[in-house]
Amino acid sequence: MWRFVDRDIYERQPSGIRIIPLPRRTQILMAAGLAALVGLSLLLLAATVGLFVLWRQQTAATQQLQRETAPVAERVAAAVARATRELEEERARLQQRLAQLEADLRRTRETLETRLQAAELHAAQLAKERDTLASERAELAARLERLSLRVAEMPAGEGATTAGRAAREDDGSPERLRHRAILEGLRRHLNAALLAAALARRERERNLARSPSDAGAPTSSGYPPQVEAELAELRAQRDRMAQEAASLRTRLAELERSNAAARDPSRGGEAVAAALARAEAAEAAAATLAADLEAARRKIRELEQRILSPAGELPTAEDDGEPSRTLSAGGLFGTLAPQPPRPAPR
Repeated sequence: MWRFVDRDIYERQPSGIRIIPLPRRTQILMAAGLAALVGLSLLLLAATVGLFVLWRQQTAATQQLQRETAPVAERVAAAVARATRELEEERARLQQRLAQLEADLRRTRETLETRLQAAELHAAQLAKERDTLASERAELAARLERLSLRVAEMPAGEGATTAGRAAREDDGSPERLRHRAILEGLRRHLNAALLAAALARRERERNLARSPSDAGAPTSSGYPPQVEAELAELRAQRDRMAQEAASLRTRLAELERSNAAARDPSRGGEAVAAALARAEAAEAAAATLAADLEAARRKIRELEQRILSPAGELPTAEDDGEPSRTLSAGGLFGTLAPQPPRPAPR
């Protein structure tokens, strides 16, 4: 067996060294430990080589995966960027459309206000014209009354029964004949003037009935055709604006959902919320426009009632068939011939 002896000491002083051999058990343990150490070294070396091989394989697989997924990632990034640009453009277009709707609502409201002012001005003009006609009627009635008094103040035989009395009298003097001719001419002129005045009064009544609208008589709903057409157009415009606002809200909700799926929902959320708020404001404006339309309809109805209702009953014909005594300006006195000087009473 092995003996661990200092060879130098053994060679120099072979007789002075006492060689003590190691026990067999210790030698076996030392040999086994050396063998185990060598085995462990070999195992560590094998493990190092295996780990290196695995690292190289993993690195190669990772590089291959990166090379394969790089085009897909680029395509996905390009698609996301393109979708984001489209969403931004669509949102800008919707905001512009909302601004146009608000401008249209403002213009429509201004148009309604202008039409209401024009209707009120027209009603004021009609009221003024009606007052003028009433004053003219009163003046003509007073003039006719004065004329009747003048006829009543004529000598006997020259009044309303002059023709019958003259027929029963034997006097055929030229003076009597002249008076009779004057009275007959006066009666003819008076009847013609009264008939013309009645026709003019009926024509004015027709014009007053047609004055709220130049298009013709009122429709079955109580409004003239022109006013009814304008109101129908305004109602259709209000319905179109409400439908556009609802479609805008739906489109904005879809864009918000798609934008949240494609990118960070925290980006651009404020603009979408603002667009939704604008759509709601457009709906509120459409509701306000509907209320304005209803108010305009009530106002027009009141104006029509005030215009069509007469200020007072106009004079009608007498029971004996005499024409109306309401005359237009110049209707009577513009047709009467100048009267000769009245003869002295008997």
